[in-house]
Amino acid sequence: MHVVALVCLGLLLFTAGCGGESKSNRGAKNTLSLDVDTVLTDTSYTLVNQDRADIQFPDAFVGTPVVLGTIYTHCPNVCSKITANMKDIRSEIADSSSVQFVTVTFDPHRDTPARLSDYRARFGIENSSWQFLTGDSATIGGLMDRLGVRHTIKGTDREFPTPDTDSSYIFTHSNQITLIDAEGRMRATYGGSQTPPKLIISDLQKIQS
Repeated sequence: MHVVALVCLGLLLFTAGCGGESKSNRGAKNTLSLDVDTVLTDTSYTLVNQDRADIQFPDAFVGTPVVLGTIYTHCPNVCSKITANMKDIRSEIADSSSVQFVTVTFDPHRDTPARLSDYRARFGIENSSWQFLTGDSATIGGLMDRLGVRHTIKGTDREFPTPDTDSSYIFTHSNQITLIDAEGRMRATYGGSQTPPKLIISDLQKIQS
């Protein structure tokens, strides 16, 4: 089954240090057709949600499709747009109980469960079917690699801070929402901050049929 995904220059969608969309991404009309791109269920990632509960990803979500966003809460621009776009997608789905929403941070150094809980509350997200997840750096790094999400501290080639890194660091990172089917397979990726909700909902309906 083919799912048509709107993407910005393929899987690696970047923002300029989280300060805004790069010129090459604005107005991009590239499309990508995917069958089953990556099967995620061959590895289990132990993560922690906003309530400090251990969550096995993707095991805990197998059985229903997942709309997954990757962010960090100190992001000055794009990540809040990704979260807002996911909220719009969720609000436009007739039966949101048939879909799970997941947000994973790639900044576990600062994004503790308490921080994610506060961030979630700022967006008015209370339903348990949308979890915000963090973990240790090794686990987060492995999961981001599987999802095709790039993230480096601006001005460096490092994915995570070192002990002497200034706490105000920002990331240059992929701008991505991922659609995962009920069997734990990646089916499509999208420009997370700008893809119209109706397009993602249309693809979601295709993998549910």
